Amino acid sequence: MGHLTIPKQKFGEILKEYGNVFSTGNFAGILGLAYPKMAAYGITPVFDSIINNHLLKKNIMSFYYSKQDGVDGQITLGFIDTSHYTGKLRYYPVIDKFYWTIQLDDILVNGKSIGLCEGGCKAVVDTGTSLITGPTNDVKRLLKAITVEDDCQGYEKAQKITFVLSGDKYEFNGPDYILKSNTGDMKKCRAMMMPLDVPAPQYIL
Repeated sequence: MGHLTIPKQKFGEILKEYGNVFSTGNFAGILGLAYPKMAAYGITPVFDSIINNHLLKKNIMSFYYSKQDGVDGQITLGFIDTSHYTGKLRYYPVIDKFYWTIQLDDILVNGKSIGLCEGGCKAVVDTGTSLITGPTNDVKRLLKAITVEDDCQGYEKAQKITFVLSGDKYEFNGPDYILKSNTGDMKKCRAMMMPLDVPAPQYIL
């Protein structure tokens, strides 16, 4: 992988494909980078094999996603490409080594809590999930607080959503979480969120 040779790495090969994921998607497979507890059949994940074989000077990986269409993303192993960000990097402890799970203090709408994390929240940092996901009831409450109609009425005044991690605030304006499209003379807006109910014990604090 790149300039690395990972000895005796096991992987799964797909012999039959169902659905249109692989036929329409611009990829040929999935590379799991979660923790060993999540791996199927007890197989050591690729990055853990890299660590076990001491193939990198620093056991770190980083991801870059562009907001611009047509600009490729990037994964780097062993270092962080400083050309892709400005400011200071912030680090958060992993609290459950299954997914990449960190503590989420709260979710604010226009700077105010709507009670989604009263009992505490977990957040999963997942490069393979395109949308903001959450428990069904919580996603419904969050969507109800967003006063943007399907025809994009209210889009210019869309609520600001803030995710609070260890006191640090990450703010999302309307264009950051609402997909706006035009079909002829019709405008259509859709919040880039979906319900995802993770089974126990991973969702338990």
